[in-house]
Amino acid sequence: LQAFGDRMWAFAVPVMLIDLYPDSLMPCALYSLGLNFSLIFLTSPVSAWIDRTNRLKVFTTAVWAQGLLILINCGLVMALLNTKSAFFSCEDSL
Repeated sequence: LQAFGDRMWAFAVPVMLIDLYPDSLMPCALYSLGLNFSLIFLTSPVSAWIDRTNRLKVFTTAVWAQGLLILINCGLVMALLNTKSAFFSCEDSL
């Protein structure tokens, strides 16, 4: 079930970015670039931290971090959608 959610998110974000920016693939490219750079540079330090830390602390920290990042991401998406809708309403009045 977790892998399904990850794959759905990996599919939905580029589709949403294409919907928000139909004239450019740059946001999708920047999203993929940021995702891959974070995987390259964070995998080793996070794995080393997991190996030397108590598993319960790792699990608790990971759950809290995931919830916090989801909250931040939802806020960013709301801000982006509000900015785009305000831009389109100003554009329509011209």
